[in-house]
Amino acid sequence: MGKDYIPAADAEFNNFFRHITRYVAEKCTGRPPEWTHIPAEELNTLNDAYTAWYSAYELTLVPHPQQLTRAKNEQRAISEKVLRQFVQDFLHYKAVTNLDRDKMKLPNRSRKRSRQGEVTECMAVTTPLRNHREVVFKYRVMGSTRRGKPDGYHAIIRWAILDKPPESHNDLHNTVVSTSSPHILTFGEEDRGKIVYYSLCWQNRAGVMGPWSDIGSTRVP
Repeated sequence: MGKDYIPAADAEFNNFFRHITRYVAEKCTGRPPEWTHIPAEELNTLNDAYTAWYSAYELTLVPHPQQLTRAKNEQRAISEKVLRQFVQDFLHYKAVTNLDRDKMKLPNRSRKRSRQGEVTECMAVTTPLRNHREVVFKYRVMGSTRRGKPDGYHAIIRWAILDKPPESHNDLHNTVVSTSSPHILTFGEEDRGKIVYYSLCWQNRAGVMGPWSDIGSTRVP
């Protein structure tokens, strides 16, 4: 994708997040539920992330001190990370159709490798906590239970430390080639607590790149 699917403006982000949360809840709690692949605790985590975001956002809709704006921005980064991870982990399943994704305003992407040598596999990425000043990327093919990379592929990691969410992948100005998962970025003490935005894609031996993963974010521990 050339542009991030999550709206940059807070009002649009709020509507987007609220709509997805309600849509998923309807699909998972009907009688009988249409979607059974999402654990109840993960649905609760998504709801809690939206509630926390809206609580912080609502305080900034009236005249307010600057510290409430900072608190809202910090909560957005936390809640947005939960949302992106949820989309990546649960909204790419076969039960979630292209029509569902259209209704949630999520992009539809192919998961199959074409016969023309194009790289169309999507990237699944997690950033587990490890050591101080380290950001860890674990990646695999979306929808695959096999960890690591396919034969003949390596991963391209684009990342940047930014004060606000990037509008597109072009704002991620650092590039790293990774030949094995996990890949670790090491930061200085002065970077602890800062937000790292990132996106990954596969690249084959011919230099053909696949679709970028959703732009994610994590804090330098």
